[in-house]
Amino acid sequence: MPREADGKRREATLPERLKVVELRSNGHSYRSIERETGISKSQAANIWRRFTVDDDIIPQLHSRRGMKSKLDEMDKRRLVRLSDAYPRATLQELVKESGLPIHPKTAGKYLRKENRFVRFIKRKP
Repeated sequence: MPREADGKRREATLPERLKVVELRSNGHSYRSIERETGISKSQAANIWRRFTVDDDIIPQLHSRRGMKSKLDEMDKRRLVRLSDAYPRATLQELVKESGLPIHPKTAGKYLRKENRFVRFIKRKP
């Protein structure tokens, strides 16, 4: 990756990516591209691979980062419907009734996002 003046890494710009593709298509090695452009040889290889395989030199942004969601939209709707049908039910009862493999706190998070009232058990029955 190219570096800023202060030494921090930065993403290669579009003209730099075009220069890498041009040099590589003319038969230059990755090391010579690194010397000429300042882009590391592994980054140059990644740019070239993306160009040859995907026919694109712009990196694709991921739609979402982090952990995959536990529930899909249908499961969320089922949980909301259950909470509407049984407004006095606790989270443990809703999760048990729904049959979803989630923790009651996870169900509480989803229900709060939907602006639903959430009931916790204060003490064991």
